[in-house]
Amino acid sequence: CNVDPKLPLHIELDASENNLGDQSMAMLLQVLLENPGATYLRNLKIYKNRVSDLTCVALAKILWNQSEACEELHLSHNEIRHRGMCTLLAVLAMHPKEVYPRQVEHLDEAIPCWLRLEHNQATSAEHLLSALQK
Repeated sequence: CNVDPKLPLHIELDASENNLGDQSMAMLLQVLLENPGATYLRNLKIYKNRVSDLTCVALAKILWNQSEACEELHLSHNEIRHRGMCTLLAVLAMHPKEVYPRQVEHLDEAIPCWLRLEHNQATSAEHLLSALQK
């Protein structure tokens, strides 16, 4: 699938509750990986599937290469562990273009990316915080 770079696409994808695994998500996200600068992931809802850290790594690559902020990532009720969570949080915190938190013209305050990761395979918040400090 080739996308005309003159017409950037802002993608809002809801593939929730479809029993999708990492391989299925890789196919769905391929257009974003193949067309950096021409497509932007604005909102992604993939809650209640079977995605793991592999999907988080693919999402991190997409987010890292975007020059615009993603507004929402809803990844709850999956099989994501500390590694995937840390990868996503690191990209949001250390984005090379510093697009997070998102600045909106008519608002005086910045808006963070809405990230939902509850009900995954991570054992506790303390372990996640410890992993992030490393």
